[in-house]
Amino acid sequence: MADGSWTGSRMRAAGGCAAALVLAGALTGCGAAMDEGYGPGKPGGVLRIVGDADVERLDPAAASEPPAYALNRVLARTLFTTRASNNFEESLPVQADMAEAVPSKENGGIGKGGRKYTVRLRGNVHWDTSPPRPVVAGDFVRGFKRMCNPAAPSPHRAHYIATIKGMKAFCDGYAKVDADDAEAMAAYQNGHSISGLRAADETTLVFELTHPAADFLNILTLAPAVAAPKEYDRYVPDSREFRQNIVSNGPYRIASYEPGRSYVLEHNPAWRAETDPMRERFADRIQITLGVGSAQEVRRRIERGEADLSWDRPVPAADIEELSGTAGFALRQLPGRGPYLVAAGVADHRVRRALQYTVNRTAVIEALGGHEAARPQHTLIAPGNAGYFEHNAYPTPDDAGDPGKCRELLAEAGHRGGLRLTLDPGDEPEKVVRAVRKSLSDCDIEVTIRKSGAELKLVSPDPEWFGLNGRSALAPLLDGHGDPQIRQLLQEALRTPDTARATGLWNQLDRLVMQDASIVPLADRAFPIQHSARVRGTRFLPQARTYDYSRIWLTEE
Repeated sequence: MADGSWTGSRMRAAGGCAAALVLAGALTGCGAAMDEGYGPGKPGGVLRIVGDADVERLDPAAASEPPAYALNRVLARTLFTTRASNNFEESLPVQADMAEAVPSKENGGIGKGGRKYTVRLRGNVHWDTSPPRPVVAGDFVRGFKRMCNPAAPSPHRAHYIATIKGMKAFCDGYAKVDADDAEAMAAYQNGHSISGLRAADETTLVFELTHPAADFLNILTLAPAVAAPKEYDRYVPDSREFRQNIVSNGPYRIASYEPGRSYVLEHNPAWRAETDPMRERFADRIQITLGVGSAQEVRRRIERGEADLSWDRPVPAADIEELSGTAGFALRQLPGRGPYLVAAGVADHRVRRALQYTVNRTAVIEALGGHEAARPQHTLIAPGNAGYFEHNAYPTPDDAGDPGKCRELLAEAGHRGGLRLTLDPGDEPEKVVRAVRKSLSDCDIEVTIRKSGAELKLVSPDPEWFGLNGRSALAPLLDGHGDPQIRQLLQEALRTPDTARATGLWNQLDRLVMQDASIVPLADRAFPIQHSARVRGTRFLPQARTYDYSRIWLTEE
């Protein structure tokens, strides 16, 4: 997805740019923001970013919010990462970052059976210490151990506990350590090991898994999969003292930080471009100003040239139509964010099928900003993620719902006079909730809002990565599903070593869940983003929900 409007799997944009197919069924395109600055970048200037709130967790071990990911992208390098790109397909493959290469069976990095991974580190990467010190394999072991610290544990740690041998035992023990005692935490880390992770030497890491996992390399692209310098042992993780003493191995370092107010990033003198295939460095400084809570004010500052990019305030849905086609505005593909209507509390399959027919996806799309911003989704897996295939088991005219078919199925289920159900709206916008309630009322389904324990729930997943991301995007939707066949297939998909087989299993799971009718996909939303007129070199980072700060360069003010 990119600038302009969506039309099937192709896109039209101002300026007559050619449409391009990214993935089967996926929507993409181009426009002003996509074409800007694809030449030699110009160094210099201050990149100005504005937004509302400080990150909940700045410590890389605990970072999970998109702004924290964007920030740590330029401060703390991971073993593996994904490429920033305005072509969504290019952002999917796992790339080597601190690792020398992506492990495979062919290069000997993945052992027979898919349970052993050997990762060799890239040379000449240094910490911003005095003097600069090489990043070694033991630093990564320390970094992985820090994920389970009791003061600021990683929200992603469940993925590592589920895959790395001995991680659960290590984390269970770490949880018992005093969360206010930095010395006690350092002593636990240094005195206990993770049986499935070791530094074979200063440049080699060896992982042993509890079972094969085709998505293990995807998991290693997440923010906490970073090295940690020995200096971090001095501080309580993510404490005020820690935040003032972050050590960088990326292109920038923190020059000043005022909690809740601002960050200033400057060049890290220890960083070398030739050792970093994923980042560049153009802006002299990056100024992040917090406390701007209004998305409208963020937009005004960008359009007046007082700011370049939003920190944490996406373009409001109501503004999308007005901004569509204008310079600096784009819609980027972020598949699998829903919303979905989950009918976990509805036992009768005929009623669940009735719900599939009654939803008015067109009305939901209007509530999300119109067809510029979203498209109907009929499958569990969204276009662009592994296992997706276009099918529509419950077609309705113009995706506007079929109340007649819904009533027919309700009558078969013994509800000829209608039905009462409860709905948990989750965190969905009021306009979306109203559209769903109206759809149900058109089929004589009376809905009462209930915040917990409801029969229906609106859910918008927040995938931690894209592509082969069933563990992140789908497993939470299917956790505890009532159908044992679905539960079994889910476990098979999570435990296969082969990417192609995993993709096929997610495909099968999609078909089975849609037959079960327990989840009603509603829409596939784009992500609206805007930048100032002087910004060039924009490359989108799906995990960060923004452009890669290290790739942006600025024209003269």
